[in-house]
Amino acid sequence: MAKELSEGRIEAFEYLFNRYYTPLCAYARKYLKDRDAAEDAVCSLFLHLWESRATLVNVCSMESYLIVSIHNTCLNKIRETVSRNKRNEIFFKSIVPYQEQGASSEYIENKIEQDIISGIIKNVYSTLPDKCRKILILRRENGLSYKEIAEQLNISVGTVKTQLSRANNKIKKALKNYTFGFFI
Repeated sequence: MAKELSEGRIEAFEYLFNRYYTPLCAYARKYLKDRDAAEDAVCSLFLHLWESRATLVNVCSMESYLIVSIHNTCLNKIRETVSRNKRNEIFFKSIVPYQEQGASSEYIENKIEQDIISGIIKNVYSTLPDKCRKILILRRENGLSYKEIAEQLNISVGTVKTQLSRANNKIKKALKNYTFGFFI
């Protein structure tokens, strides 16, 4: 069956879907405790199966492959849920002090947005090469000019500009993925 599927035969895919969809949903439901989440997991599995069909040539048992795959998919979904719940818990704990002080919801939203942006920028800083990070810190946090940075690090002004440009592009890219005004 794996060989036929790897060759792109739709009949093989339909057979596997019709044969295993319901049992895989039941298996997933045991882990996820939710029928819709289980069905989503199984549909995602079959979508991935079709998209990666060319790599299935050496699969000996499609049944075993599908069971292991749905098991791993369920574990990943559980990890995602736990991670999301932890993030939500941290988020809600972070706003309690402001609520207790009687801060307006607008102030709390702005503060949270600032904290998120700061976190994104800190993550970018941590991924930068040492030299680039040092230049960015000297510019942004110490307020040094390009010339002062170049003199301090014994590099050219052009290198300073290039490194800052690269760092700023990484920050822009990271912030581009963040949707501002998510409370609106």
